Amino acid sequence: MAGNRGRAGVAAAAMVTVTVRTVATLRALDLMLALLLLTLLAPLWLLRALLALIGASRVFDRIEVVGRHHRPFTLWVFAGPLPGRDLAALFNILRGDLAFAGPRPLTPAEAAQVPAEAEIALSITVSNRYRA
Repeated sequence: MAGNRGRAGVAAAAMVTVTVRTVATLRALDLMLALLLLTLLAPLWLLRALLALIGASRVFDRIEVVGRHHRPFTLWVFAGPLPGRDLAALFNILRGDLAFAGPRPLTPAEAAQVPAEAEIALSITVSNRYRA
C-alpha cells in the first residue's frame, strides 16, 4: 500500500516545506558568500573586463531565463570564450534571482516543457509557523 501512492503521493513527497527562518538564513548566507566572492574576485573581473574592452568585445552577455513561479529574469554571464562565465551570476545572487543551492534557471522554451506534475517538485512552500 505504501509503495502505491499515485500521483498525489509522489507530488506530496517531492514538495519541500521550508520555514521562514530557514529561507531568511539561506538568503543571508547567499548574500554573504556572494559579497565575499565579489570582493575576492574583483581584480580578476577587472582584468577580464579590460581584455574584453581591448579586444573591442562585450564584457557581459544577457540570457533571458525563467525562475521560480515562472518569473522571468535576466541572467548575466561573461561574454566570450574565456573561463569563468558563470561567475557573473553572483550579481543575480545579490539581486535575489538565484541562490547558490537550488535548481538552475530554465530558458522559456525549457520551462514550457515542464509537465504540471513536475512543477510541484520545483516549488518551495513556506510555512507560516515562524511569522509574527
